Amino acid sequence: MSLVDENEFKSISLERGDVLFKQGQECKKAYLLQHGHIACFILSEDKRVIPLFTRTEAGIIGENSLFQLGEAKYTFHAVALKNSKLLEVSHIDVQNYLDEAGQWIQNILRDISSRLEKTSQALGEHKIIDNRLNAGESLEVEDIKLLLNAISYN
Repeated sequence: MSLVDENEFKSISLERGDVLFKQGQECKKAYLLQHGHIACFILSEDKRVIPLFTRTEAGIIGENSLFQLGEAKYTFHAVALKNSKLLEVSHIDVQNYLDEAGQWIQNILRDISSRLEKTSQALGEHKIIDNRLNAGESLEVEDIKLLLNAISYN
């Protein structure tokens, strides 16, 4: 079951190892995963991969930046672990939907987004890896190498 009308948004395909976005890049879009496997992670200062979450079923990626005030940046890296299909959703499209919902919904989403971002930062600062964030799934050594290689050379 799709989250949205697939004809409404641009479809993109990623192959294993392709970078969806990097932490710190300007964020103007979120992505709806249709199928595939995307790892979302940050790097500790000593270049250790800290997984935040993975998406293997329909879900949204990069949404936190949609609710930031001012110039938004992605707060983590996102890389395909398997061939994946996603839909691009622009900030403008999301804002148009939210404008219909009202300011109080926007405030709630902005607050939740801020809390999630602070939690992600704390995980990275303290090098916390907890497989419960990945539905019990841990990254294999080959996956970690793939993630490091993808963001190092792209």
